[in-house]
Amino acid sequence: MMRHDDQPITVYYYTEVVKYTTWDGQAMTVKLPEKNESERRGNVGDVIEIRYNPDRPTLVTPVVGSTMGIIGSILILVGLALCGFAAWFALENLIV
Repeated sequence: MMRHDDQPITVYYYTEVVKYTTWDGQAMTVKLPEKNESERRGNVGDVIEIRYNPDRPTLVTPVVGSTMGIIGSILILVGLALCGFAAWFALENLIV
């Protein structure tokens, strides 16, 4: 990465590792997605809440800091609004 004055800068990335047990008793050790130095990260030994795919337990994401729940809800609402508008628009044009 280069700054505007053409001087290189250093950006550090961190990978957190979590250990957990799946619902069927399988012990797992998995790396979470990389974080850069500006993102909040935990300390060794911290307990965190995670989500994992039961069919592929190596696919893990932390609950804290994950915006997919919010973004997903917003996208669903926008999609429903657009579908409603499209249906209204189609009915208005068919009636006239």
